[in-house]
Amino acid sequence: PAMTSEDNPKNIQVIFSDEFSEVDITKCEARIGGAYYDTFEDAVNAAKAMETEDTIVVTLLKDVEVESAMTVSTNVTIQNRVGRDITVYRGTGLAATNMITVAQGATLKIAGVEDVDSIVLDGRTVTDSEAGKAVTEAAGSTGSIVSNSGTVEMKNMTTQYARKTAGAGAVILNVESKGAVIKTDNAKFSNNSADADAGGVFYTGGSNGTSVLKNTTFESNYAKKNGGVIGN
Repeated sequence: PAMTSEDNPKNIQVIFSDEFSEVDITKCEARIGGAYYDTFEDAVNAAKAMETEDTIVVTLLKDVEVESAMTVSTNVTIQNRVGRDITVYRGTGLAATNMITVAQGATLKIAGVEDVDSIVLDGRTVTDSEAGKAVTEAAGSTGSIVSNSGTVEMKNMTTQYARKTAGAGAVILNVESKGAVIKTDNAKFSNNSADADAGGVFYTGGSNGTSVLKNTTFESNYAKKNGGVIGN
């Protein structure tokens, strides 16, 4: 299909079965190559269905609120659109589940294209009111931002206000016995908490987990048990 440049989005025509339909890409949250998706979740689910050994790049086009859990079972990179800082909020639909589950053998890379503010994962919620959209402190979740049985890489990004009310690892929970790996580079983690357990940011999965942290900043993270930053 013929697509316009993402830097100048407008209505476009896409051909399906010899019929024309118009798609307003300004309303889409993400794209994979030239394919645009209504929601971030739709794009990640589409990546899961693609039969390829190549890394699939999901580009976020605007701020999003995630309301349903996602699974990464192949190699996926999530990045922001060039010139547009992106915030990903955890919606109220994830109060009792992980936002993203990374399967064994899969790699999830979340990489901003510019600096540490390029992509922000935010555990807070967004509410609509007569005064407009407002960001509010979340009640917390019993799930992590990422449950990891594979490899998670975070680069040029920030994770903040992830609050886990039960269990370990508010941001990333490495699943024990799976040999899961966490890698960070030029990343920042602030105001994350495991209110009842260990690992205000990461839980590394006992002796089988691996963490490689480079140029990473931790500020005001908390865990009730061991490891305000890393629990084990």
